[in-house]
Amino acid sequence: MDAKIAVLEKKLEKNLTQQHVEEAVNILISRESSAYIALWEGLTINQKNLMCALAWEDHPEVFSKKFCTGC
Repeated sequence: MDAKIAVLEKKLEKNLTQQHVEEAVNILISRESSAYIALWEGLTINQKNLMCALAWEDHPEVFSKKFCTGC
């Protein structure tokens, strides 16, 4: 994985592009994915449902009646 970062750093010496940012994000996600998987697996079903509901909303209003009832 460190070789990928070295290649990315070399590319960045020239010009930063959207592709470079995407590559960096992918490297970070792959490095930390096991931690996030462990966190996810430790959540209760209600906590997972809340996380999914929050992810679907553009601007979640978690205390609104609509959000709380799932309508």
